[in-house]
Amino acid sequence: LKTRPRRVFVACRRPPLAADPRGAPPVTEEDAGMARGMILIDEDRCKGCGLCVGVCPSHILELSEDHFNAKGYRPIGVTDMDRCTGCSVCAIICPDVVFTVYREKRGARRVAAAV
Repeated sequence: LKTRPRRVFVACRRPPLAADPRGAPPVTEEDAGMARGMILIDEDRCKGCGLCVGVCPSHILELSEDHFNAKGYRPIGVTDMDRCTGCSVCAIICPDVVFTVYREKRGARRVAAAV
């Protein structure tokens, strides 16, 4: 039985959040300790087993209630992509390899300049 290899990629970093009104450098989500990620789902491969729903630490995955995929199953869907951390636990547990996970590259943390 041949299976496709797990697909985990590192994507480029998003722009920083808004700057502090007091003139401090902008705080990025990375500096705030929050990892950022994004997942793509191949709905036609999904058989709706729901394993990924139970292991997602951000609780952003749920089975579709309103549509079916080409195989006749209810595929998985994402409720809030902004809360995805890119942990790839969903991709690891998925027996059908429906997830492609993108995670932002971690850079060096900002060090405040001494005034």
